[in-house]
Amino acid sequence: MITIKGLVVNSGLFIGRIKKIKSSHIVPQFRRISAEDLEQELVAFKKARNTALMDIQSTLNSHQLSTEDHNIIETHLLIIDDPDIRDGIENLIKTKLICAEYAVYEFFSSVIRQFEQMENDFYSQRKADYKDISNRIISNINGDDPYKNLQIEPDSIVVVHEITPSQVTTFAHLGVKAYCCEKGSYNSHSSILSRALNFIALFNLPDLNQSIQDGMLAVLDGIDGKLMLQPDPETLQRYRQLIDKCESNNTNHCSLRNQPAVTRNGIGINLYANLELPQELESLHKLNCDGIGLFRSEFLYLSRNSLPSEDEQRDIYTSVLQAFAPRSVTIRTFDLGGDKLTHLIPGSKDENPYLGCRGIRFSFSQEKLFRTQIRAIMRASVSGNARIMFPMIIDYSDLDRARHIVRSCMQELESEGHVYDKSIPLGVMIEIPSAALCSRHLAEHCDFFSIGTNDLVQYTLAVDRNNDKLNNYYIQHHPAVLNLIQLTIKNAKEAGIPVSVCGEMASISEYVPLLIGLGITDLSVNPNRLLEVKAIVRKCDAALFDTILSIPCFETVDQTEKLIYHTLKAYYE
Repeated sequence: MITIKGLVVNSGLFIGRIKKIKSSHIVPQFRRISAEDLEQELVAFKKARNTALMDIQSTLNSHQLSTEDHNIIETHLLIIDDPDIRDGIENLIKTKLICAEYAVYEFFSSVIRQFEQMENDFYSQRKADYKDISNRIISNINGDDPYKNLQIEPDSIVVVHEITPSQVTTFAHLGVKAYCCEKGSYNSHSSILSRALNFIALFNLPDLNQSIQDGMLAVLDGIDGKLMLQPDPETLQRYRQLIDKCESNNTNHCSLRNQPAVTRNGIGINLYANLELPQELESLHKLNCDGIGLFRSEFLYLSRNSLPSEDEQRDIYTSVLQAFAPRSVTIRTFDLGGDKLTHLIPGSKDENPYLGCRGIRFSFSQEKLFRTQIRAIMRASVSGNARIMFPMIIDYSDLDRARHIVRSCMQELESEGHVYDKSIPLGVMIEIPSAALCSRHLAEHCDFFSIGTNDLVQYTLAVDRNNDKLNNYYIQHHPAVLNLIQLTIKNAKEAGIPVSVCGEMASISEYVPLLIGLGITDLSVNPNRLLEVKAIVRKCDAALFDTILSIPCFETVDQTEKLIYHTLKAYYE
């Protein structure tokens, strides 16, 4: 059995047989034309371009997509309809006297090469969009549509090198349920559409095409993020049981949507959802969650070619706040480094981005950008119940500086006659050991804590969580991590402020009873795990709290594993 780790784009479990699909940039044959053929080639390009426009419009009309998902596909309409692109291709046909399909290929290849030299999520996304459009137009010119007669069995796991939005919608038409790629970005248009159309999908599986053959049996684990090729009988049986269990649990969990998240001994747990992109709002409403515990704002900067204005940001925040009012929405300020914004802001690349100028540090270094975001949130705050959370705070000095900027923005808004929530709560992400160790002082000066376990584990154990070679060192239940969580909870309670967990641990079944037993009453989880977490909450009882309270300090990994995987097992099975 071969196991390949990847990035989960949309979770789920699937067993099927590999189906390889060619997804590279279509390379047409180079062909010179005569002056007499020029008009014919221009007409061929015009017809192919118009057909592509109609095809995209047909896609828009054939799927039940949200407004935001429609907007993603409509960006392709804008690219095809761009007069600079049209004129550029026509100019190549005229000046070089080359066939229409090769002119399209040459023009788009030039654009794609520029994107390939700029390594960040934004340009990765744009590159895929331009490849997609190039392939569409070329196929329309030469009549060679690679998907026209494509047939895929329902149990197939489709494998492509890099997927485009049009392929995602084509796969939906063909009844595909699961796919994986060698390359891709979580925030790409293809990823967003995959989540909207409920594919089980994994990206970034290295050298995938070298390891597979058509018809090979495989298990796609979209929970732990791995593809298992030629699984042994035991693995196959285990995943078949897991799939049956998941289907059964999904049916049972649906009945919990309108049930309270209360432990058997009467302790209410607030279950919030993490929001990655505004287009996920509709699905969150169906879950009946208690609010948004983590609204990541990075998409505002990564998925565009200009900095978002204050008014644009205000409108987005307003729409989310209105959708969830009076429930709270915790908006985390920008949490990336400048290396991800080279397409918008010139800057040098950090040698070690995780320990570099990111999170609140980057916001301080780009105060104008930070103030624009704070002003936008403040102006939107009258539309609902907003909270502002600062990432990567190391101690009180960071918090004090951030609060000073917020107060300054308030004074500006006041003088300009804008209305805003003057008592908007300001919180801190506890994701660095120094913040946990300084949590008593921090708790005295902020309104809430949210523990970001992903980075807390990474920084506490000095482990790059994206390095597969260090998987055995990335131990979320390491006693050092649990003791820092325990200390943070204690100091928050003594100061009388709420503390939540918004990191991955809150969404992992095995850790939910542990966190609740430690005293966490607010969990912000991945939307697709919320109902399962609620089911676990409703199993927790007084015996759980007695068990956790009897442990004054966590000391060894063996101790925590025995606690989680044996003593607490009944609560999450």
